[in-house]
Amino acid sequence: MLIVLPLLTFALLFVCLNAAQEPGQPEPPDWRKAFLQAALLWGGLVALSSEALGFFNLLGLPGVAGFWLVFAVMIAGVGWKTGVLKQGWNGLLRRKNNLDRLEKWVGGCLVFLVSVLFLISVIAPSNNTDSMQYHMSRVAHWAQNQSLRHYPTGFEPQLLNPIWAEEAILHIRILWGSDQPANLVQWFAMLGSLIGVSALAKLLGANSRGQIAAAVFAACLPIGILEATSTQNDYVAAFWLVCLAYFVILGARRRLSQLEWISLALALSLGMLTKGTFYPYAVPFGIWFIAVRVVREKPRFIAVQSLILAVTAVLLNAGYWLRNIQTYGGPLGPAAWVQNQTAKSFGLAPLAATLSKNILLNFATPSEWLNAKLVAWLDTVLTWMGQGTGTMRLIWAWNYEDLAGNPLGVGLVLLTLILVYIFRKKILNPIRTGYLLAVLAAFLMLCLVVTFDQYGVRYQLPFWVAFAAVFGFTLSEINPPRLAPALMFFLLLTALPYTLINRSRPILALRQNPERFGIRCLPGLGCTSVGSILHEPPSAVMFANWTEIRDPYQAITRAVQASGCKNVGLQIDSHEWEYPYWWLLQAPQSGIRIETLYYAPALNQYEDPAFKPCAVICTLCGGKPEYRGLPLAGDFGFGLLYAGENYQPAAP
Repeated sequence: MLIVLPLLTFALLFVCLNAAQEPGQPEPPDWRKAFLQAALLWGGLVALSSEALGFFNLLGLPGVAGFWLVFAVMIAGVGWKTGVLKQGWNGLLRRKNNLDRLEKWVGGCLVFLVSVLFLISVIAPSNNTDSMQYHMSRVAHWAQNQSLRHYPTGFEPQLLNPIWAEEAILHIRILWGSDQPANLVQWFAMLGSLIGVSALAKLLGANSRGQIAAAVFAACLPIGILEATSTQNDYVAAFWLVCLAYFVILGARRRLSQLEWISLALALSLGMLTKGTFYPYAVPFGIWFIAVRVVREKPRFIAVQSLILAVTAVLLNAGYWLRNIQTYGGPLGPAAWVQNQTAKSFGLAPLAATLSKNILLNFATPSEWLNAKLVAWLDTVLTWMGQGTGTMRLIWAWNYEDLAGNPLGVGLVLLTLILVYIFRKKILNPIRTGYLLAVLAAFLMLCLVVTFDQYGVRYQLPFWVAFAAVFGFTLSEINPPRLAPALMFFLLLTALPYTLINRSRPILALRQNPERFGIRCLPGLGCTSVGSILHEPPSAVMFANWTEIRDPYQAITRAVQASGCKNVGLQIDSHEWEYPYWWLLQAPQSGIRIETLYYAPALNQYEDPAFKPCAVICTLCGGKPEYRGLPLAGDFGFGLLYAGENYQPAAP
């Protein structure tokens, strides 16, 4: 299996970096630091290779496999010759396990949780709404074009939004031959985040129990559990934030080595390349880091360090930025698009309003009446401040990755902050205070900069993950004999429903008429729209979030396959699901080429005039008997199929 090549590269980097940790530093060597550095270097390789191979239209199987093979051989050769492979491996084998019995039990529960999520990630097809509209659709277009270049599309976030998570999916998809392992990018980000927050807690002075408590807090986040088996990108952004925080803390403790500087630069750059919401999260950590540098370092040294950060950010993001500049005139897309994604007004009142609304998103209940009352109450308060809730609603979807709230997390954050205040003389020191303020400021920056989104609870995931380290060192310091174990096991128990009854990808389905691996719907929990992923075929699970379109999509793609057509055009609305057409037609690996025929004028420059479809799937044709010379071949309710050999391009 060629997919082992990038995995082997990561493993070799990890082992080598475990041996390359600098001696003489105040903190002892930690394999978790090597893990984070290996992930950052691997992420940089994904970004650089995608741009380089794509520039020459080589972003296909030979190019991607060849790239990872060359790097794996290079790393193995250098590691073997210098002895760092053996040294790093022996270091991992010699690592002592000082966990007590309770910590081993909790660690075993974490392993079980992560393993179940791995199983779901591998079995279940991608089926998140955003994934169907743009995450996976852009991956399919890139695989077809063997390039990251822009292309005609009706849903422009496929082009506008940052790209790293999908680049990683692309490499895996190309090497595997299909998208079956695509969910593993988010799963790995969760695994890395758990390792990272435990390392953060240790760096902040937490004992082993505090480090495990931090990992438990992060592992049991509802939105995190649900997203970890999807092809979204919030967990990937959270992982890069954890990496950034780790090296910022190191920089606050001492001068960073060259490799640590590169790691810091990669964390910042990869976060920027992954998701727009990473920018406000990174700002407070950047301010903290700069403040420490100004106090400790000479201006010349600061200038050199800043240059490393800037060059790395530009190097990794240049391709993405330049394509957007060429198409839309700005690195992040059209000015109107950027303005729509950011807050329209700034100040204490708008910040308080957005902060309140974001917190309230975590408190949706099964009662529509109570939800409406909560929003009305908040609207009354905000109106007094000259603000308001606007069109905000509370939607009860406890096990859905776009809407799952975290009321328990809000309570634990408040409890932790109260404990920090009560025991501040014992808990706080300059580094911990700086980290706590940076984490809280990061959430405030998110609320200040990013426009409120009804589905924005998922944007909060990086905050919850980063706060886990605060939870860990707080429990470590107050050291209550029973509170910490009770909280950890309680959190692990609360994680089980989200793990097993994911609405989009359930292992245990809630159904009116239960079938295999299913039970009857429970009051307040609702039903899942599909059966268990252990029982349902993938073609059914894919449409779990929009079951009404499953039969029309399957029927229309069967008709395309029966026609033998290899060039398929899509005339579909911008917010309709595009990726299921690729998945059902097994494109592009089946030899079928798919192109979008309905797109904005700005994308005319990317149209291929030589493309002449012999089949067009249309949801915008209103029952017309003919589409550009192709006769109507079938009406499937949700869409029409036109097929033939006389396609006539639209007039310029």
